[in-house]
Amino acid sequence: MVFVAACDREHRPERSSAVETTSIVGTSSIAAGSTGAYEDSLMDALFPGDTALTRGGDTLVELGGGSINDGYYVGQYRKNSTRYAKIERFVGYRPDGKKAILLTLLRFPLPVMDSTQWLMYGGMCGVNDTSDVNVLAIAVNNDDSVYRNISHAWRFDRAKVTLSEIPTANVVCWNQGGED
Repeated sequence: MVFVAACDREHRPERSSAVETTSIVGTSSIAAGSTGAYEDSLMDALFPGDTALTRGGDTLVELGGGSINDGYYVGQYRKNSTRYAKIERFVGYRPDGKKAILLTLLRFPLPVMDSTQWLMYGGMCGVNDTSDVNVLAIAVNNDDSVYRNISHAWRFDRAKVTLSEIPTANVVCWNQGGED
């Protein structure tokens, strides 16, 4: 029997139990359905670095995430040895009004990353030196103010709820705490 213990975490958004729609172009995805909603419900109680075990024996590790903009969020987690990202949308608050509810729109496995590579999002990346909140990228952290070594990049289309891989040639990311 597996137990997941958690404190009441008022600032931690809750995932909706609704079945998420998964639509990704240009990369593989996890099929939508109850498995994803079940995993989201377990991870809802976790802070980054916390671990939960599923009823099937899989290990989930919450890796954190943040806001893209306008009620959309990117989250990362590891399931066993595979790292995933998901895009979620704010849909409301719990009846107590203290905890946000997030609906997972799509999820996808990330390529293998080493400790120098980061998934960046939320306007920290863009194309042709123009910030774009809908661009996600894996960048090598080289301690410069601008990261130009981008291994993968995607564009999130909110209207179509799709994620498309884009060429990395003109994608850059900005180090929010880097040197000037």
